Amino acid sequence: MIEVKLFGSYGAQHTPSGLFIDMNGKTRIKDPIGPLCRLLQEHGYEGLVRITRDGTPVFKNDLDLSFWAGLDFVDEQTKSAKCIKYRPFGWSSPEEISEKGRA
Repeated sequence: MIEVKLFGSYGAQHTPSGLFIDMNGKTRIKDPIGPLCRLLQEHGYEGLVRITRDGTPVFKNDLDLSFWAGLDFVDEQTKSAKCIKYRPFGWSSPEEISEKGRA
């Protein structure tokens, strides 16, 4: 079981590895869970993840590391937070590709 501890408004850490993500103070607000889980995968971790805040589970179920690594949660100032699929830098959507083809 991998425990990811949330801190502050936009911070997460994995104590045994010393890995952490702190998005506090960033202009683009993104939840730290996805980025931290991708770092954990890069360091060879796998298995179920429990997300906690002050020792209390945040979600009802523990989910696989690959599930969390494949998601990003984006908080917009005028809308509710939304869950989006993670896209690595340089990724193009089908709409972007078709727009480039028309140019």
